[in-house]
Amino acid sequence: MRHYKWYLLYNVLAAMVMDFHSSIIYRGYYLLPTFVACCTGICKSWGMYWGSNLNYMIYELDVSIMGFGLTSLMAYRYHILNGTSEIMEKKWFIPCMFVSSIIYMTPTYFVQRLAFEGMTTETVVDYISKTAPHFIKVVNTGICSSFVNMTWAKVYFGVSCVAILFMGSIGIFYTIKSVLLLRRLRNSMSATTYAIQKQFIYSVLVQLGVPAVTFVVPIILMLIGSALGCQVSLVFSELFIKTTLLHAPLNGLAVLITIKPYREGLRKSLAKVFPILRKTDNMIHVQVTSSDGFKNR
Repeated sequence: MRHYKWYLLYNVLAAMVMDFHSSIIYRGYYLLPTFVACCTGICKSWGMYWGSNLNYMIYELDVSIMGFGLTSLMAYRYHILNGTSEIMEKKWFIPCMFVSSIIYMTPTYFVQRLAFEGMTTETVVDYISKTAPHFIKVVNTGICSSFVNMTWAKVYFGVSCVAILFMGSIGIFYTIKSVLLLRRLRNSMSATTYAIQKQFIYSVLVQLGVPAVTFVVPIILMLIGSALGCQVSLVFSELFIKTTLLHAPLNGLAVLITIKPYREGLRKSLAKVFPILRKTDNMIHVQVTSSDGFKNR
């Protein structure tokens, strides 16, 4: 249990880094239903490869790191309850998990490299002029990258969806096992211990729900829509960008709201800034003490 804070810190830092990159540096804009992704953040001045192409790959890696972190958080909760957390509490486990999240991207990067083979500004412009000529002015700026081999592009979409769903399935697997195990152990726990364990599982569930809504669902919809050639307006691209930007604040709120020690710490910090909260807190304690005294009489 003492290592839970490190897993939580890993997830918070991973979310912060990912959101900084996706919202400030990359800020991807997708010209659906084409296979074109454009960089509208800081990297838009870095050229096609170092800007759009490379940062798209970094964005994929960010998602992988986040997925491994959240899955390990739920796995750790299960193994703590089951008494089999020895390996996950080793000092090398979290660094190895980070390295594994990078290696996990190898099949995706391999297929993606084949789909990008031969990509130049001219090939992207030629592709857009044939499939979506109304985007030609955007592509001419040189901030966009596109798949050249459409067969490998569709394979890439399939591999990406499988990778996301596989990691998500592991998270769901440990979630279900944790809930069932906690119910089975309920009679052997004190009411306080059971409440604490239940609170931690609830916290992890909320943290899993945040990226599922802000990243996983939009990404899968985008991949499927592009693969099927669905005629989706740019409104979806705008919604996708705005939705992903919600990840960092929602993830932070999930941690603060669902974990009581952090919630109490935030309340005490705010009480120092806003004295009225401290007065309200004191009034509550006085009322409880008075009520208890009256009952004792």
